[in-house]
Amino acid sequence: MTNKTLTSCLGDLDITDGTVFDACANTDEEFKLIKKNWRKKVLAEHPDKGGDPDKFRTTNASFEVLRDLYQQSKVKDGTYSSYLSESAKAEAAESDIDIDELFTKYSKNTNVPSWDFYEEAAEEDVPGYKVETARSGRAKCTVCKKNSGKVAIADSAAAEASTAIVATSTASRSSSRAKKSASSAVVKQNDTTVIGLGEVRVGSFDKMAGSYGRWHHLECWRVPKKVQNGLTDPSDEESCLRDLLSMEEVLLTGLAAMDEEDQMTFVRHVINSDHWAGNRKRKAGAASGPVKQKVPRSRPNQSRHQKLPRGERRSPLDLLPM
Repeated sequence: MTNKTLTSCLGDLDITDGTVFDACANTDEEFKLIKKNWRKKVLAEHPDKGGDPDKFRTTNASFEVLRDLYQQSKVKDGTYSSYLSESAKAEAAESDIDIDELFTKYSKNTNVPSWDFYEEAAEEDVPGYKVETARSGRAKCTVCKKNSGKVAIADSAAAEASTAIVATSTASRSSSRAKKSASSAVVKQNDTTVIGLGEVRVGSFDKMAGSYGRWHHLECWRVPKKVQNGLTDPSDEESCLRDLLSMEEVLLTGLAAMDEEDQMTFVRHVINSDHWAGNRKRKAGAASGPVKQKVPRSRPNQSRHQKLPRGERRSPLDLLPM
């Protein structure tokens, strides 16, 4: 055991006086200040720049502990300054036993993304991307909407049958109008631009709106270079999951809250270089060939890992060595 406390975790990020948080209106602003200090330290301590690997791991582990408190809304009295008072320091050894265990496990993570990853991550005040499972079936994929004119019904026989049924029920209209109405009804029913309930989707942060939008089907999302740079071993799923979880509240948000099956669905998309931005393959005949029919999406294959009950998720600590 390291006898680690939240007070010492803040100290590892050069925060030793609670007054540094006086100008912060809420915990969100306090955490931004913590991130700023963390970024400054990891850039200076990174092994690529001759830094001490042990100090680098300590800084990262302390940040991840403080981040967990923020994500779980467990910051005492709603302010990190509560851990810097004299009374908090006196009680730390008794009250932060679980923090010690948490820090120890995080410090065992030997994955070290490149210095370039941290440099690019330092530009983000708010995580640029959010991954989650769709909570309704109303949102539409930004990419698919652009190509909505090319959307076709996969089962042409079913489409023709549905068209005939609707056309019959609207016999009072002209033949052309009835056919058009029927076709529209079928397309709406099989609209592949919609992100289905429970599907994994990825959105980007809109600075003007102050919220996440521009949602994509997972298979339509191109993995940004910033995320690629944070992968220490793209060939290993478990290593990739650890890397992505460490990006929480830095480049990504939402992954830690997903269950194991959906986490691994996201991981397998990310590690496939065909999905990386800049690696888009040119489709043969795209300029002059016929538009291919778009097959309705199906849920991805189940994870080879043991499936957890819906709503239950695996902690990133489960992936670290004991």
